Amino acid sequence: MRDEAKYQQIIEEIYQDIPGEVIDIVADPDVSDFETILHLICRLASMVELFRIDDSKLKGTEKKYIVTKLGRFLIEQHCEERYKDSILSVYDDIFEKGLLMVIEFAKNNKVLRRAKTACC
Repeated sequence: MRDEAKYQQIIEEIYQDIPGEVIDIVADPDVSDFETILHLICRLASMVELFRIDDSKLKGTEKKYIVTKLGRFLIEQHCEERYKDSILSVYDDIFEKGLLMVIEFAKNNKVLRRAKTACC
């Protein structure tokens, strides 16, 4: 069972640190839905990866949940009303798959970096 109050507190804390450029991209109707969502995935995943509670990293499922909720919250709060339903529909369709692809890329990149350091 998820501790919703805990996650909401984490989301609010991370939200306070989100750079203005991320909010600007969400709010800009000239930026494509795909680009907006990809940007959210990358920036939010990076921020959540660095987040610590009492010097402990969040678990993978916790990070995924927080990134997903926070991305949706940003769109709901900052996207122009006339575009909001459209981008949320795309978000709901592709966000999880996109996040999993970025996670897989990051894992592979980490392994490649370690291998290069170890052998060269």
